Amino acid sequence: MEKFSQGVPEKDKLQALVLYASGLSMNQIAQLFGVSATAILKWGKHLRIKAMRQN
Repeated sequence: MEKFSQGVPEKDKLQALVLYASGLSMNQIAQLFGVSATAILKWGKHLRIKAMRQN
């Protein structure tokens, strides 16, 4: 899979969003991935934009 945003693999970012959908908080997810909650929000934004461009 392609990488974006400071070398974190896209699959990890997708996993973070799955965790969020499963009920984990942004802060919990951020701690798991060693990033800020703001980074998690940006990952989601990037992935939404990417999905919109593919449709």
